[in-house]
Amino acid sequence: MLSKKSLVRVLTEGKLVIAAMGKGVFANTGHYIVLRGIAENGELLVADPNSEKKSLRTFSVDLIKKEAKGGKPFLVCEPPVSHPLITDNK
Repeated sequence: MLSKKSLVRVLTEGKLVIAAMGKGVFANTGHYIVLRGIAENGELLVADPNSEKKSLRTFSVDLIKKEAKGGKPFLVCEPPVSHPLITDNK
């Protein structure tokens, strides 16, 4: 699991993080959300496909880490890199 410091760092770098959430604020059983940045108040911005209301507010890093589910609940999304098999044929 990403540490609190690492989670904040990757979000500060502009990366998105897919989070598998367990029972709690976001779900009764399990649910995926996207962590999309750090708000001015230091809390996390989320994109919750089940709730526009939750997507418009912020949540503490501690809450997200507490409710994260599984051994590796965070997937950091890296921007695409060039690859020799990928070409731009316009």
